[in-house]
Amino acid sequence: MAFYLMEGILDTIKAYLDSDMAAKISALNTEYGDSLLDDFYAIEAHQIHPVQGYPILEIIGQNMEIIRQSSTLIDAEYDILFRITALQQNDPEKISQKIMRYARAVVELMEKDTSASQFTSGYSTVKKINFSPVFEYPEHSFVAGGEVEVTVRKQDTK
Repeated sequence: MAFYLMEGILDTIKAYLDSDMAAKISALNTEYGDSLLDDFYAIEAHQIHPVQGYPILEIIGQNMEIIRQSSTLIDAEYDILFRITALQQNDPEKISQKIMRYARAVVELMEKDTSASQFTSGYSTVKKINFSPVFEYPEHSFVAGGEVEVTVRKQDTK
């Protein structure tokens, strides 16, 4: 049952981000006035595919804790990791800015969804945000990443 529930929450989050992330990226580009962010090349859940392009957002289920269970209901908290990977040509400072803004987009969308119907018992909490160092690759390209860890609470019926 736990695997089924985790799969369901990952699918719910992926569908939500698939539908709302492009608008959030556009809003951030407008706010900063520099069009630094591109739409995600891919938003992946469950499995990792060979990298075909950047940026990528991976949604990874880390663990689940059942808060309350009855014969008809399971109330659980899910720790979800959002891993962001981006590439930037010729400018290592811009890659760091990109990662921070992508992390902001994830945080704001997950916080916004607290009041929406996606998670029926209602909340998501940002636990931690990590940023990786910037790595230089041949031909003056730079790769960096970041992670946002969120706890989501959701009720499911059996």
